Order: sequence, then structure tokens, then C-alpha cells
Amino acid sequence: MSLNPFRLAPRALVLATSIGIAAAGQAQVKTWHDIGEIGGPVLVVAGLGSSLVQDGSAGAGHAARTLDGLLVSGGFAELLKVTTRERRPYGTTFDSFPSEHATASFAAAAAQAYYHPRQAIFWYGAATLVSVARVAGHDHFIQDVVFGAGLGYAAGQLSVTSRHGWLVAPLIEKSHPGLMVSFTKTF
Repeated sequence: MSLNPFRLAPRALVLATSIGIAAAGQAQVKTWHDIGEIGGPVLVVAGLGSSLVQDGSAGAGHAARTLDGLLVSGGFAELLKVTTRERRPYGTTFDSFPSEHATASFAAAAAQAYYHPRQAIFWYGAATLVSVARVAGHDHFIQDVVFGAGLGYAAGQLSVTSRHGWLVAPLIEKSHPGLMVSFTKTF
């Protein structure tokens, strides 16, 4: 008997999301910093799990496209962090621009709002709350979250509307579902 990972994945993601939300509920959320720190990862996990739970046979492909937008936007955000070297407010580190929490939140929100338009207000509202919390908690400047939100939104939208995504292309066949990761090297 072989185990199909796409049949187990929705249950595992529901369990992981439940544990994450329960852990967030147990945390002492007292400040805007806490909301930003906890809300971003919870929104990303919920974005990946939402498609697997709600979208039936298309769920794996939708989750792959969401992951694709997250990876692309995260890669660009990390590249910008090491090249711009902006100091954080009230901090000593030089990795403020752009906000990766805002980037990831809006990448997940853009993908999920595309697949579930009636839930768009929830996804964008949660992403906006995470972004506002990053500024209010003095973790980022406003330009960090505005640019990060735009980057995440663009990557999420382009990933779900392009033919195969950018990095992760879903290959879901009848006989054996799976994911292909492709990298292009230019000389």
C-alpha cells in the first residue's frame, strides 16, 4: 500500500495550522510587535493550507502557485535587504528594507484572493494588519512595508496568472502527483 502525499497533506496542514494558531493564542500578545511577528507566519501557513483544504483536486496546484509567489517574493526581498542595508527603527541591524513579513503576507493574500475572491477582504485585511503592526511595533519604516506589500502582491498575482508560475510548476498527473522545481541559469 503506497501513501499518496496529496491525500495526507490537507489533514497535515489543518493540524499544523491548528497548532500554529493555538500556539499564537497561548503567546502573550501585548504589543504591535507581537502581532506582526506572529501574524505573518500564521497568514503564510493559512495561505498554503487554504487551497489544500478548500480546493479539492485543484488544491495541490493552487498551494504550489501560492508557494511559488512566496518563494519569488521572498528571494527578491532578501536580495534587496542585502543590497540596500537600511537600518531598522530603534535597532542596530541593517535589514529593514523591505519588510519580509509584509512581502510574504501580501504574496499569500494575492494568491488566495485570486482563488477565493469572496474571501479577498479577509486575506488583504490580515496582510494589512500584519504590515501595520510591523510599522506600529517599530520593526520597519512605512516605506519598508509599502514596498514589501507591493512586491508580495505582484509576485503572488504573477505566479497565479502565469502559465506555470515562476519557480515551482505543478505537475499533477493521474498516475503520480508531484512538484517540479526548476532553476534557470543565465550566462
